[in-house]
Amino acid sequence: MSTTHDHPGVGTAPRRGWHRAIGAAWVAGALLVAAPAYLLLAVSDHADDRVPGLVLLVMVVAAAGTALALLARPVTQWRTLSLLTSALWLAGAVVVYPTQEFAADAAWAAGVPAAVAVVCAALTLGSWRARDVERR
Repeated sequence: MSTTHDHPGVGTAPRRGWHRAIGAAWVAGALLVAAPAYLLLAVSDHADDRVPGLVLLVMVVAAAGTALALLARPVTQWRTLSLLTSALWLAGAVVVYPTQEFAADAAWAAGVPAAVAVVCAALTLGSWRARDVERR
C-alpha cells in the first residue's frame, strides 16, 4: 500500500522545480506582451486599438498572477492553473490577430502570445510526464 509518506512530493507541491521554470516562463511572456498591450491600450490614437490592448492587458495580468502563484508558494493545482492560463492566452491571440493590419503587428500582438502559451503548455505537460517517470 502506497501513501504520500512513501513518495514525498506526490499530492503536494512539486519537488523538482518545474513550477519555478514555468513561473519564470510566464514572467518572460508577460513582459514581452506588456509592450504591445501598452502601445495598443494607452498610446494608440485609434479607438479600435484599445479593445485588443485590453485583451492583451488581461492576458498579462493572468500570466503575472499565474507566475506569482508558481514562484511565491506553489499551489497543489499549479499544472491546471498554468494550462488554463495557456488556454486563455491562445484564445486571446485568436481574438487579437484579426484586429492587426500589418504582419509585424500581428506577429508581435498575437504570434508572441500564442508561442508563449504553447511553450508554457508544453513545459507543464512535460512536468506531468516527468512526475510519472519519477513514480516508476
